[in-house]
Amino acid sequence: MEAEGKNKQKYRLENAFIQGGTRYKFNLRVVAGHGMNKQYIGLIQARPVHMNCSFFRFECNPSKIGGAGIGKLRAAIKYLLGKEASQIFSRTKLTRIDVAVDIFGLPIDAIKIFANRGGTSAVWGQFFDGSIPSKFFIKTQQVGSKTSRVFMLAYDKQHEQVSKGIESEDNRPWTRIEFRIRPTLQKAGKARHGIYLNELDQLPTPFEKINIALYSKPTEQSWMFDIFLLATQQIGAQAALAKLSRAMRLKYRQLLKQSSDDWWCPGQLMDGLMQSLKDTKLFPPKSFTADEEH
Repeated sequence: MEAEGKNKQKYRLENAFIQGGTRYKFNLRVVAGHGMNKQYIGLIQARPVHMNCSFFRFECNPSKIGGAGIGKLRAAIKYLLGKEASQIFSRTKLTRIDVAVDIFGLPIDAIKIFANRGGTSAVWGQFFDGSIPSKFFIKTQQVGSKTSRVFMLAYDKQHEQVSKGIESEDNRPWTRIEFRIRPTLQKAGKARHGIYLNELDQLPTPFEKINIALYSKPTEQSWMFDIFLLATQQIGAQAALAKLSRAMRLKYRQLLKQSSDDWWCPGQLMDGLMQSLKDTKLFPPKSFTADEEH
């Protein structure tokens, strides 16, 4: 189906194939343009298979589709929901939040990523630079799993761009850090997955669960600590910490945290989250201030 949104902005609704099954009977992609100019706007799902799922859900990436894309998505949702669209929008619940941070001038193997507590982690895409045989590089670091409440992925964005044939005039190292958050609040003594927009200020800062340290050189003259830092480049800081005794793990974790105090400020990420959602103009203003009980 092809339709026109506000200001004659054309979009199409196409059936979406959801790999591995889906929780919804109706899965529609909002698409604009054709051929080389085709743009994926977002995904709309409705009529859940299981009653514990929301009746209607959608997902999009505002930073990729821009204001025009937001307009098309909003028009598509209003077309499907009709007169009830504004009321439903005002009761939107966030079930997943993705936040990306770009760091220029800092290679991926220079940062040490670890959680406040033990957990799963992974490092992959390791390779040696042939011009410097003694130098070991990594391309991707991960803390948590995709089903965790907070999942973090850091990777060499410059390498990814090159692998896609995208050229850049800026040859500085480019590290991207992505957080995938499944927000949960404690309500009536129970953990409730998903939060309403007007509850964002009640959400504990999820970024503080992850630490990102920068260590080019150790601050203490210890050959054991030097070896530990080398191990973080091969298996990641989280896995390297897990191999230490409890006493050494506490000591080295503290040393890593001290090196992140100057530049890693997770609280600032949370401060800008609500404003970023407002700036999309996808949700009515009352969504952020509604006092009614959900």
